Amino acid sequence: MLTRFLVGLLIAVITGLALGALVRRWEDPDDPEARRERARDRGGEEAENDDHQCHVCRRVSVVRELVELYDDCALCCASCAEPLRVQRWARGVK
Repeated sequence: MLTRFLVGLLIAVITGLALGALVRRWEDPDDPEARRERARDRGGEEAENDDHQCHVCRRVSVVRELVELYDDCALCCASCAEPLRVQRWARGVK
């Protein structure tokens, strides 16, 4: 009786570990697209409570632009957004 219980418990644990590894591989946190999406979400959340400050120069700007960097995003005023876009284009990041 106890042996069957232990074997069943062992099978359940192994199955749980295998499923956990499969889900983790499926939802890879190091996926570049997933990182960029999380960065865009974070940028939107920061926009709600940062008093319209540029994330680069910290000047207050009513109109800001979300500039996607390699694996992050920044809400920038027009004067900071242009050089960041040019650098991103020069590196070949799309």
